[in-house]
Amino acid sequence: MNASVGIFQKTAPKVDISTQPAVPDELFKTVQRVIESQSTELVKSRDCMYIVQYSLSGPFSSKIGDEWLPVYIARVLQWTSGGIKQEEMDAYNEQIDQ
Repeated sequence: MNASVGIFQKTAPKVDISTQPAVPDELFKTVQRVIESQSTELVKSRDCMYIVQYSLSGPFSSKIGDEWLPVYIARVLQWTSGGIKQEEMDAYNEQIDQ
């Protein structure tokens, strides 16, 4: 199946490659919500997007210490976006009904 999910393209205008770049305040608020709900959220800012996911081991494959909060954060610097048209959803539904 195809969907119109790549009609827009966005790239962060400047890339700060430091390990501790400036981040929007909303990221900290999102981390609190994600820890409470043990879920995943997306934060969209002017310069990039962040995926905040609950993770017992923090950003690592296994827990290395108590100083890391139980979240994994991916900083997305380039992406395409779009949506799904009604005709695309109808075609999908028709396909799964067969």
